This record gives sequence, C-alpha cells and structure tokens, in this order.
Amino acid sequence: MEKQILMIGVSTGQNTTNVLPALQMKIDYFVALETSAANKRKWSEGMYRVLQERGIKTIEPIVLTPEEDSRIDMISDKLHKILTGDFEVLWNLGGGQKAQQFALWKTFNERIQSGKDEIACYANPESKMLEIWGYDNETNRLDYSEVPIEVKISAKEIFAIYGFDIDLNEGELFYKDEKLLKDSSGISELMNYKEFREFMFKLPKTNLNADENSLNLTRSELSKKQRSNSKYFDNKIKEFIVNKLNGSSEININRVTQIIPSLRKYINNLNLNLYLKNGETEKITLKNNGLIGLLKKITTRNIAELDISQDFLLKNFSFQKTSFLFEKILEDKVIELIKENPDNEIYEAYSNIKVVKHGKTLGEHDILLVTKWGTIISLDAKTFDVESKDLDARLLNLRNGAGRYVEFIPIFPLYESDIYEKYIPEQILNLPDKIRSKGFRYFTFNNEKNNKKIIWKETEVDLSPIATLLAKLELIH
Repeated sequence: MEKQILMIGVSTGQNTTNVLPALQMKIDYFVALETSAANKRKWSEGMYRVLQERGIKTIEPIVLTPEEDSRIDMISDKLHKILTGDFEVLWNLGGGQKAQQFALWKTFNERIQSGKDEIACYANPESKMLEIWGYDNETNRLDYSEVPIEVKISAKEIFAIYGFDIDLNEGELFYKDEKLLKDSSGISELMNYKEFREFMFKLPKTNLNADENSLNLTRSELSKKQRSNSKYFDNKIKEFIVNKLNGSSEININRVTQIIPSLRKYINNLNLNLYLKNGETEKITLKNNGLIGLLKKITTRNIAELDISQDFLLKNFSFQKTSFLFEKILEDKVIELIKENPDNEIYEAYSNIKVVKHGKTLGEHDILLVTKWGTIISLDAKTFDVESKDLDARLLNLRNGAGRYVEFIPIFPLYESDIYEKYIPEQILNLPDKIRSKGFRYFTFNNEKNNKKIIWKETEVDLSPIATLLAKLELIH
C-alpha cells in the first residue's frame, strides 16, 4: 500500500502559494502551520475549503503561540512531535516569514538525515517553476529539480482562497481549458479605421457637462428659461419625490431629509438642460467601403455617416459610454489572439468579471485571464486618463483578492498615425509615461505586428502593440 502524502505549508495572506503545489503534487492530506496572527485572521479558511472541494483531506492547523511564532527551534520541535504517523511529508516552503520557512527546512533536513524519504518544494511565481529538493542516497547530498507549474485552477477557486467570490451577471466566461466558448464578432476591426477612431475619441466630449456643449446665459436669461419651464420642473420634481418615497402617505422630516442630497442633484440636472445647445452634433461622412461593410455586419444597419452623439452610440452599438464599447472591442481582440494561438498557457478567460464579498463589489476587471500556472492577469481597457491612485488601488484590490500571483495591465488605443491628430486626447498620449512610472506594463491597441518606438514631444515611447500581448506575457512560446 502506498504511503499517503501529507503536505505541510505555512498559512499566509498569499495562500495560493500553498494551493498550487498541493494540487500539482496530488497530495492526500494538508495541514497548515499557523502563526498566532494567521490563526486570528483566519487565513486558512478559504484555502481549506478549496482543497476540500478538490478531494484533499485537511487536518486541523498546527497553531503557534506568540512565543513560538519566530522561534525556529521551538517550531521544529513541535513539528517533530506531531509527525508520528506513517506519512510521506511534502514540505512546502512558499508561505510565511523566514522563521517559519527556516523551521520547515530544518525539520525536513533532519528527517531526511534520519532516513525519511521526503521532499521540499516551492512554487516560484517569478520563474513559474515548481522547485523541488530531495535527498540523493548515493551522493548523500540534496538533489534539486524543477518542473513548470501547471495547475487547472479556476478564477472562482483562486478568489475563494482569499474569501472572495466572483459575479458574472454582466460578464461571461469566454475561454476555458483550450476551448473558446464564443467567437469573435469582428468589432475590434473597427479600430483600424481612422474615421471610427475619431468617432470614439470625440464621443466623450459630447457629454452634457462639457463646457463646449453649454450656452452662456445671463442671470435674467436663466430666470426667463426657468419660468417658461416651471410646469415641466414642477411635474418632474413631484414624480421624483413620489418615487423616492415609494408613494407613501406617511411623510416625516427624517424621510424628507434623507432624500435632499439626491433631490438637489436631480434639480441640478434639470437646470443643466437650460444651458444646453440645440442638439447639434458633428457627423463624420464615411467613404471607405470596408468600414461601411464592417459596420453593416456589426450593427445590421446601413450607416453612411457616424453621428458623434451618445444617442447614436446607444442606438447602433447598445452601449451608453465609449468605455463600454472599447471593453467589448478589447474582448473581441483577445478572442482573436487566442484563436490565432491555440497552443497557449491560458486556462480561463473572462470579460466584465466582478470580485465580491458579502454582496459588495470589491473589484471589477474588463478582461481577466487565469494562466495554467495559477496566476491572474487583469487587462484594463482605458479610453482616457488614468489616475496614479487608480492604478495603485486596482492593484491593491487585485492582490487582496488573488495574492501576489497577479498582474494588472492597462490597455488603451494608440495608433502611430493618430499622435498628431486634433481628435486624440492628450491624456491618451500621456498614458505610456504615467503607467511606466508606476511600475506597470501596458499595451496599446493598434494594428502593429511588432513593437516599435515612437516619438511624441521629443520623448521616445514604446508602442507595445496588443499583437505582442501573449508573447510578452509568456502565454505562448
């Protein structure tokens, strides 16, 4: 009868480091070594649930006292006393701080010196290799080997390790275990046409709050407009209040006070309409038959001109914002890249996925890739500016939900032929330097096949085109 494999790992805030080797090495039992702080923070709970659902039996954690937490000798003595069964122990060195890791390494060495046939391992997130140490009886030395980390672990499981869940109400899983679950629509090809990019970049400027869409009114002109629209205003405000109070006849000061902030905002929006110009929109006449044909395929409509307005966007593409349209374009492009490279290292791919806890959304990801080595890559579609604090917050939220086996990558449209066009926002052109200064990688959405450097304002910028995404992320070889 084969010996049962027991893995011992230090419970940590980054418990993916325990789950990945446990699954890859096909262990039978797992026991967590918990410091007093890890036990108090219940770090092992999510990890234990994921392992149990995979058929791995879990043993009550070995809990250290505050006095034992950093004592290598005391931890090692405790492990020796506990390990009395007929198990082959697999020592996982990935989690915890140096004291706990050294204690595991010390105990491992002492046991193999006494004749135990055991190994130690470490799932290296940088090299994506599972590093393994065993004892060579012939040479009386430690023997080192490594194999690629390759684990079929889902996004749901990875986030569950940290106590989170995923919400796909508005998103979908579009690739899993070497199978595309949807085909590309071709919508990403629209970006290769200059007229469409102009439409995309100008659309946000049609927002009602933009200065260029408002009239300059004197106080008397504004008062006159308000008086002439008083009946309309009265009815709208009544409707708003009745809706907020849910038609209740019981109205008291507390309930009225609660709706005042939202009522003030609503009245401001009503007043804003008094400043607006007369619905004039800019139109781009289409002359390229390729673009006209592609728009017919995407929208099923004969479109001869692009009306730069939110109404046109909603009517023809069913999106209320340019950012939503670009997210769909990015998803379509990723599907194309996967289709072109079927021999890839992606296990799952999602669009518009939310990370939630107790019903509260803690993070949103436009495109989320789960690799075959258990890492997560979040692709963030950007059409305008991105604040430095937003980059920091997004990465923090992602790491809180998935550990350090993660990467956050902004992607934004940038064609070399656009950089001196009036329609391209300067915020887009500033993005490469801003993102790079924060230590992130980025990719630009364009039709370039290979990386090239471009010059803008005497600054050399890596274009880093999206065509190179899978290769640069080592998702293809």
